[in-house]
Amino acid sequence: MTRLIIVIATLLSLLISCKNKDMSDAQIKTDNPLLGVFDTPYGVPPFDKIKNDHYKPAFEAAMEEHRKEIDVIADNTAAPDFENTIEAMDKAGSLLIRTSNIFYNLSGAHTNDTIKAIEEEMAPVLAKHYDYISLHEKLFSRVKSIYDNKTSLSLSEEEEKLLSDTYKSFVRNGALLNKKDKETISKINEELSTLTVKFGQNVMNEVNSFELVVDKKEDLKGLPDDVIAAAAETAKTSGKEGKWVFTLQNPSVMPFLQYAENRELRFKMWDAFRKKGQNGNANDNREAIKKLVNLRMQRARLLGYESHAHYVLEEKMAKNPDTANNLLNQLWNPVMSKAKQEEAEINTYIKKKVANSVQNPKTGGFMLKKSEKRNMILMKMKSNSILNLKTSTRVFLERLKNYGV
Repeated sequence: MTRLIIVIATLLSLLISCKNKDMSDAQIKTDNPLLGVFDTPYGVPPFDKIKNDHYKPAFEAAMEEHRKEIDVIADNTAAPDFENTIEAMDKAGSLLIRTSNIFYNLSGAHTNDTIKAIEEEMAPVLAKHYDYISLHEKLFSRVKSIYDNKTSLSLSEEEEKLLSDTYKSFVRNGALLNKKDKETISKINEELSTLTVKFGQNVMNEVNSFELVVDKKEDLKGLPDDVIAAAAETAKTSGKEGKWVFTLQNPSVMPFLQYAENRELRFKMWDAFRKKGQNGNANDNREAIKKLVNLRMQRARLLGYESHAHYVLEEKMAKNPDTANNLLNQLWNPVMSKAKQEEAEINTYIKKKVANSVQNPKTGGFMLKKSEKRNMILMKMKSNSILNLKTSTRVFLERLKNYGV
């Protein structure tokens, strides 16, 4: 009897804990500002209410909603037409699109360790979700039926474009593959999504971890005042008030490479800039690049393309690598001619300033700016001379007229 009571009590405890868990999950969804209507001016996201813990549950709820919307379209017993299939698909997934837009804009501009972890965790999950749609046989069957009969439909130009893009998207994502190849491409997509996120995060980590601290005012020579002020503010923010901190963020690194006259510091900045992701540390991307290239090639070949370039360019203006290369070759000669001219000008300038030295990537930006500035001064002097000559000539001719000549 006692044993029976213990068993019943245990079962009741499990039921209560499950019920509490369900209530907790439901409460998260109910209280999650990402899942509700944005009652804000212009419908902007309520960032003051959104917390990091809201993103993962929002993604999961949005994917679940999207999947249900897709299943309803695929299981529709009515004959497939533009409205109940193509238009319905276009309208589906709005919550997932909104959640993704908010999250990925934030992760790209104002990230943190929690956001990075969520991004890494959700990448393969989202890839799998979109593969579920792209490789959905019943759904593709409906899309293909409409596409094959498009000439008999009275579609507008916009509707034809949407239909064509939808069909191509399915095909380019593997809808025509056999079952085994579909499984393979799905695994490739999951791995690509994880590697792509990791690659981006590694670059960001490299950028955010580097600081060039300048503590002598004379080392700032040549830099514009606004760049110096920004470096002082960065130093203050990072607890180094009274100094100047330069980073690998573009507004900091680019003007530093172009204007800073301290050659040693400029070289240090250039080396940090060019070695992002290849420093042999936790952020090294070299192995990731190899894997990305190989996986992209595998996917392209699986889909019937010669290379990843052929796969990507098919949807671009160039359409194929040959056209892109032809355009580059047409530009090559005139560009190289101009580049050699500028190189000669820069080398002439460098030799005047630095004995036995020539232009190289470390000095290119800085010396180019100096050379450009010198050329602009010369051009201005020449222009002023021409203008003065023209003015003098015009005055002289007017005076001749006055004398009847």
